Amino acid sequence: MKRMTWFNVTSLTLGFAFLYLPMIILVIYSFNASKLVTVWAGFSTQWYGELLQNEAFLNAAWVTIKVAVVSSSIAAEIPSGIV
Repeated sequence: MKRMTWFNVTSLTLGFAFLYLPMIILVIYSFNASKLVTVWAGFSTQWYGELLQNEAFLNAAWVTIKVAVVSSSIAAEIPSGIV
């Protein structure tokens, strides 16, 4: 097995930064207390609380859970010829 060269390490680091840095920034900004994305007003969970009070979101989440349960049950069904 070859040793890792500086080029490989640099490429790998930049690749992972390109993939994961936007997600990390999005998570950090999701706790912003301000309504504006460009204005930082401190850490807050206010928007998550409002999200959990949104009836349309809760209905969509419930439908998603039902579809996931049904589709995973169908996918995990054992064919009758095997047993």
